[in-house]
Amino acid sequence: MASIFFRKKRETGLWWIKARSATSRVLVRSSLQTRDEAMADLMRRRIELELELRRPELAGLAIPASLLAELELSVPAALESTGQNSDGGGLAPTAPVAPPTVNSLKVADAIACYYRHCQEENSAGWLKNKISYLRAFFGSALVDSITGLKGKKKTRGHFKGESVGEITGVAIRDFLDGKEITGHPAHSINHRIVSHNPTSLPY
Repeated sequence: MASIFFRKKRETGLWWIKARSATSRVLVRSSLQTRDEAMADLMRRRIELELELRRPELAGLAIPASLLAELELSVPAALESTGQNSDGGGLAPTAPVAPPTVNSLKVADAIACYYRHCQEENSAGWLKNKISYLRAFFGSALVDSITGLKGKKKTRGHFKGESVGEITGVAIRDFLDGKEITGHPAHSINHRIVSHNPTSLPY
């Protein structure tokens, strides 16, 4: 199991992780390069899963290709020929799987991650303000289902896509046209969400 801890240095500090290496079982303590506890915990979970998959009893197992397809667990095309079983029907989990990119990141996952960050970094007033922007752009139904909060009025939202990669500058410009949002540049929503999504972490 891995654990995280905050190491303060002068007026600043970073979250660190403590875990044993996959093969030699050496105890490793290293910086996660973030001050955000939510981000640090996501990295801890990712590292624990990576270490778990490298256990001998799991690394040698092969998953049927049909099941991988049903579960939408894709692998890089270059690895498909080398990762197949002898009968061509499966893929060994020892083949590295590429992490998701920002373009493929689901909007719901990005909003959830950004909301956790805002809870840690903002006062109640600022948090409410940022949630209102999210509702206006993504719609109250999606945002409220993720945050568990309820707005005073329902909004349909401007953006209807499913992935962060679909949030283009044009989409945000169209959304902000005619809206007076003091102190928030046109790229604010995209920048703030993408900068706090799981795929921006230094895995």
